[in-house]
Amino acid sequence: MSRRPRPAPHGLTRDHLRRIVEIAHARNLSFVELVGLAELDPAVAFRGAAIRGSALKGQDLAGFDFTGANWEGCDLGGADLSRAKGVTAAMLAQAATDDSTVPPPGLFVAVRRPPWASAAGRDAFGVWAEFTLTGRDGAKVAQLMRWCRPGQFWMGSPKREPGRRGNEGPRHKVIFRNGFWMADTPCTQALWEAAMGDNPSRFKSPTRPVETVSFRDVERFLTAVNTAAPGLDLVLPSEAQWEYACRAGTKTATYAGPMEILGVNNSPVLDKIAWYGGNSGVDFELENGVASSGWGEKQYDHKTAGTHPVKGKDPNPWGLFDTLGNVEEWCADAWHDSYEGAPADGAVWPGDGAADRVLRGGSWLAGARSVRSAGRFGNAPSERSGHFGFRCARVLEQAASESGATGRSKMSRPGAERWREARKKIGTFFVSRGTIRRGRGVGFAGFSGSGGVLVRRVGRFGPHWRRVACRPVRVDAGRWGLGRGKNDSRSCRARWPGRAGP
Repeated sequence: MSRRPRPAPHGLTRDHLRRIVEIAHARNLSFVELVGLAELDPAVAFRGAAIRGSALKGQDLAGFDFTGANWEGCDLGGADLSRAKGVTAAMLAQAATDDSTVPPPGLFVAVRRPPWASAAGRDAFGVWAEFTLTGRDGAKVAQLMRWCRPGQFWMGSPKREPGRRGNEGPRHKVIFRNGFWMADTPCTQALWEAAMGDNPSRFKSPTRPVETVSFRDVERFLTAVNTAAPGLDLVLPSEAQWEYACRAGTKTATYAGPMEILGVNNSPVLDKIAWYGGNSGVDFELENGVASSGWGEKQYDHKTAGTHPVKGKDPNPWGLFDTLGNVEEWCADAWHDSYEGAPADGAVWPGDGAADRVLRGGSWLAGARSVRSAGRFGNAPSERSGHFGFRCARVLEQAASESGATGRSKMSRPGAERWREARKKIGTFFVSRGTIRRGRGVGFAGFSGSGGVLVRRVGRFGPHWRRVACRPVRVDAGRWGLGRGKNDSRSCRARWPGRAGP
């Protein structure tokens, strides 16, 4: 009596696994997506393989041997390679990585310098790039930009947060599909002078943030900088981008922790991270400070106050200084009294040209409740004040690929010849993550060009091919398929119970 071969776990047969490994070794494919790494033999599965796409993103690759593998076009964002074998510096340089990628001991993740930057690298806070602006007097001023990786966060404040105002709700989730660059400090007076040739600030010092600038003044500054440095393309961040960068993955009232308000100008958590009404007169050395002796309930007693040089307090986890306190920062959004109807993708929330604009972060004269990650205000775009400043951002979609830090891999679209070759090699099944219910008579082979997946459907009218803009996902009983929503579910004859992709 013949004995039936024992199927592999999760409904995969040995033939399925063999074809998965063949896909990984198919060097002429532009995209390879693998899931179920536990089903593969770590010693041989990836030796000499050409691995593309986001299959290994976020995976623990302990024990896998990558000797001779080609990672060109592979997204290793968040992957743990600390115990992987056969990894070389050249291989890491081929792949797309981010600051959460863990390389093997003795290696580091290389950072590609963006075309607009004079220098780039990685430190304890993550990926950075620096641009240099030459002033009218020939002096060069450098500004460091920090990479803010794609992700999501809850924007606004919970109802029980101390100091909360009603305009900070409703609290809502914002998802960033692409990363962006944010200046590590507010714009300094030195940078402003290099671009504009003047200095409108009250508290004059090259290393202090520029202030007494309106939203319209900032627009003129950005135009001047981008004209002087083509390709730099600086903008003001959206309000959502600003808060995402300020929080840097934290969820409390400040990035240093929860806030306890002991007085109008007294919250101990702020002392190490922000210049605010409670401490902005401490060690203030300029003669034209604002009289502060009458400010009530201060954390420290002081007589005159004003701005301080940037980087005087502790940065947030992403290396951004002075996001809270020192100067309030203009954002690109028009002012809205609440977040009802706010964009869920972090884009600029527009308004008419005369609408008030958003200011974030609080300032050197603000009370404690205003110096929180969720605190927000609005003012007329023509208004100037000694506590209004701004922070530059670079928010183009190509930022993710330029950073070499994170973002989705950008694959070239294969030609007809490559598609034909791929059809021969892959067969019917394709493996990836997620769950989709199986439909009858449906077979799939999937690989991606520019954000799409090629689908092979076997039905009553024979096999045919078409593209679907979604990720391949796993189905029950060893069947594998695709799904994006109701429309694709019907055409692919497989029902998708949830959203596909990250």
